[in-house]
Amino acid sequence: THISHYGSTELVEMSSDNSEGRGEKRKGGNDEEQVGKLVRRDLFTLLDHDSNKEESRIEFDGNAVIAELRRDPKAARERYMFSESCTYPLHQAISLGAPLDVVEALYESYPDAIKDTKRNRGRTVFHLCCKYNTSLEVLSCLFEKWPDGLEGKDWDGNTPLHLACECNPSNELIEWLLEKRPDDAHEERHPENALGGMRYSRHDDAPVHLYLSRKSPLKIDLKLVSSLVEIYSHCVEISDGEFYYTPLHHACKLGAPIDVIRLVLEKLPDAAMVTDHDYRTPLHHACESNSSSEVIALLLEEGPDAVDFDDKEYQTPLHIACFSEEVSLEIITLLLEKAPQCMEWLDGMDQTPLDLAYSSEFVSLEQFSWLLKKCPEDMKVNLGTRAIDGWWTTPLHHACKDKDVSLEKIDLLIKRWPEAIKVKDHTRSTPLHIACARNLPLEII
Repeated sequence: THISHYGSTELVEMSSDNSEGRGEKRKGGNDEEQVGKLVRRDLFTLLDHDSNKEESRIEFDGNAVIAELRRDPKAARERYMFSESCTYPLHQAISLGAPLDVVEALYESYPDAIKDTKRNRGRTVFHLCCKYNTSLEVLSCLFEKWPDGLEGKDWDGNTPLHLACECNPSNELIEWLLEKRPDDAHEERHPENALGGMRYSRHDDAPVHLYLSRKSPLKIDLKLVSSLVEIYSHCVEISDGEFYYTPLHHACKLGAPIDVIRLVLEKLPDAAMVTDHDYRTPLHHACESNSSSEVIALLLEEGPDAVDFDDKEYQTPLHIACFSEEVSLEIITLLLEKAPQCMEWLDGMDQTPLDLAYSSEFVSLEQFSWLLKKCPEDMKVNLGTRAIDGWWTTPLHHACKDKDVSLEKIDLLIKRWPEAIKVKDHTRSTPLHIACARNLPLEII
C-alpha cells in the first residue's frame, strides 16, 4: 500500500496463471519471467468515472464501493480530484447513479459531506440527484437527512426542480419536488436579468420551459405541465434567455400532444403570435416538427395572422410545411385556406413553397402534382424554367440528379414545361447532360 495525492491506494498483484490471462510474460534469453499486473482498488478508482457517459455508469460497481468503505471508512472523508471535479465520494457516487445502499454507506461513513456546496458549481447532493440519478428513493433518503438542502440554487441559478425538469426522465421525481417546494416553479434561472415586455424581454428558463424542451414528446405528462402552469401562470408569457422561446414555442417544436398546446393557449391565446429570436411563431415550429393537423388548426384559430409571418430566412409556415420530412397535404390545405398568397412568396433563396417541395426528397410525385394544381396560373408559366437555387438549376435539373427518379416524374415536368430541356445551369449543363452523367435509365434519356 502507498499514499498518493488521491488518498490511500491498495495494489493487488494478479497471479500469472490467472484464467483470464491478465498476467504478462516477459522474455529474457532462454528464461521466461512472469510479471503480474498491479491493479489499484481504492475508493478513488472505483468512483473515477465520467458521469455523462452511459458506459461509465454501467461499469460503476456499487458492491465494490461498499466493500472498500468497510475496509477503509475514512476514505469517504476526503475530497478527490476526479476527472470531472474535485468533490467528495458521496457527490461523485450520486452523479454516477449509485443505488440507495451505496449512498447510505457513503453518508454513514462521513455525514458532513452531504452539506458541501463548494464544488460542482455550487450544486448540492439534491442538484446532482436530480441531474443524474433517476431514483426517487435516493432523493427521499437525502431529504430525510438534510431537509433544508432542497432550498439551494447552484451557481447557474438552478434549483433542483430546474435540473429535474431539464434532465431527469422521472415524472414521479418532478412531482415529488413540486410537492415539497411548489414555489420553485416560480424561479427563473436569472430573473434579475429580465426586462419588461413579453416579446423583447430577456428571461432565463423557468422549470416549465425546461420541461417542455425535452427531446421526446412521449415523456411529457399533461398533469405535470398543468401543475407547473397553475403554480406559475405567468410562465406562459415569458421567453427563455437563449432563443426567446415561450413555453408554446417549446411545446410546438417538440411536437407535444394537442392537450398540452391547448392548455398553454387557454392561459394565453396571444402566445400563438409571439416570435422567437429567428422571428418564428409557434406555427412555424409546429409545421417543422410534423405536428398533427389538429394542432395546426388550433394555432391558426388562436393566431390566424401567424400564417403570414416570415422568419429570418423569409420563410412562411407554408415554406416549412412543404419541406418537412413528413409532408401533410391536410396541413398544407389548412395553411393555403388562410393565406393562398403564400404560395407565390419567395424566401431568402428566392424559392417558393413549391420550389422547396420539389427539391425535397420527402415529397412524392402525387403530392407534388397536388401542390402544382394549387399554384396560381400566372405563377406556373415560368416555374419550370426558373432557377430554384444559386446554381441556376431548374426542377428538371434536380430531377435528373436523382438516380432513383421515376419516368413519371420526368414526364410530368417535360409535359408541363418542355422548354426546360434547353435550360443550362451554372456549369452550362442541360438536364440531358446530367441524366447521362448520372447513368439514368435509357428510357429517361
